[in-house]
Order: sequence, then structure tokens, then C-alpha cells
Amino acid sequence: MLRSPIIAATCVALGSCGQSQPGAPAQLAGTDTPRPGAYEVSQLQYALGASAAPTPQPTVSRVCVSAVDAQHPEAMIGGPQLDGCPERHVTLRNGHIDLEYRCVQPTGSISGNGSYSTDGWEMAVDVSVGGQSIRFEEKAHRTGDC
Repeated sequence: MLRSPIIAATCVALGSCGQSQPGAPAQLAGTDTPRPGAYEVSQLQYALGASAAPTPQPTVSRVCVSAVDAQHPEAMIGGPQLDGCPERHVTLRNGHIDLEYRCVQPTGSISGNGSYSTDGWEMAVDVSVGGQSIRFEEKAHRTGDC
């Protein structure tokens, strides 16, 4: 399954990049969720706080969302259940997404929100672990078929 670049980067930041846990609740695709196709994804990652460096240039990648991926927008946009983060809540409703992970290994949290449509999504996610806070921002828009 496609792993959102924002969740993949969050996984690296947490140092908890094991296999995703099976059995996470699935949400069937609605008529307003991203549809299959090619997407251009731009992502920013930066530290929060007084000593934060200037915002870097975005990283841009291209991903192909398959029909199977599009059937599970909760995992595609909000990410899978991560090792070390037993509490995971992802809600997609009326074009808005909220997510929250509570992590025990290492101790911390991931929270974020954004919006989605049939042609893409935008997310801002804050990761707080060990006294450090990092923000990930992601924008994806559909560019055509894969």
C-alpha cells in the first residue's frame, strides 16, 4: 500500500519504522476522496521552536495512487498504524482530515489536520518526541493518470 510521504518522514523522525500493524480500521473511499492517478507531492519539514532554522525548500516527488490505494484513503493520507504508536485515530469527513497518534516507543505524539478532495490533499502534521517538535507540511495534487 502507498505510504504517504509525510507519514514515512514522520516514521523516520520517530525512529519507529517497523512494519505497519495489521488490523487498523479501514474507511471505504467516498465520492470526495482522492481518486486513482498520478500525484505531485510537495513536502516541507522543519523544526519548531525558538532555535528553528529558516523554512527549507520543499521536496517534490511523484506518486501513483492505485485503485486499491484510493479505496483506503484513511491509510493513504493519514498513514498506517506504526510500531511504537498503539493509539491511532484518523478521521476523514466532509473534505477535512484529522489525525492523532500516541506513541510509547519513543514517547511522543503526532497530530495533524488538513483537507482533501478528489484531486488531492493538504496536511500539516506536528511530531513531538523527546522535547523536540518537527512540523511536516504536505500538498498533493493530481496531475493525470499513472
